[in-house]
Amino acid sequence: MLDVTTEVVYLPFRTGLDLSMGEKKEHWEDTLNTIKRQPGAIRVLWGRQIEHPDTIQLVIAGTPVLYHAKFPFAQSSYGDPFTSPVTECIASFFPADYPESQYETKFTTFREQAIQTKDLAADGVIGGWSIERQSHEALGEGVEGKLFMIFIGWPNVEAHMAFRETEDFARVIPHLRDGPVGKSYSLQLRTGRKMYSMADMLLNILYSFDIASISILYSK
Repeated sequence: MLDVTTEVVYLPFRTGLDLSMGEKKEHWEDTLNTIKRQPGAIRVLWGRQIEHPDTIQLVIAGTPVLYHAKFPFAQSSYGDPFTSPVTECIASFFPADYPESQYETKFTTFREQAIQTKDLAADGVIGGWSIERQSHEALGEGVEGKLFMIFIGWPNVEAHMAFRETEDFARVIPHLRDGPVGKSYSLQLRTGRKMYSMADMLLNILYSFDIASISILYSK
């Protein structure tokens, strides 16, 4: 078993920012290279949210050498959603006193039933609790609660949308909807070489790309 911390970072860029050429491309690559050189590196994936293309999302995995806490992360036998062309990210928020084991049971049931679905195009399903408390409008102003992140890999957006129209989707999705309030995003992720990130290292992006804020989530 390998101790791994997964860091999910949301970067709301200004509208129309192009990272594929010029000075901005160089700044972005320099940022990723800085992350890559950190100890405990495993990998980093990034991509634009399909629903909100001006928001870039980083999913960074590394051994918790420089993190404030260590959490076990078992090797998953349910595939690797981050190797898929499209990764669906589901963020589910709960009150601070919500029993974690209760939703873990529901997620396990959802995953077991989903992967047994005939002709399911999903490439992997994993999930875990955020280490830190998170805020959400559904929890109330100034109130922090728990966050459960789920990642599902898809070959393309069409496969994801097609599954939502099936009877199997209607059968399994209630397991995830019972309890939390959250949002779901699909990402076109680009795979980098072995990389690692700490929150303070990402702050330079604020100055290079005119980002108003950075939202960072840590998951077991």
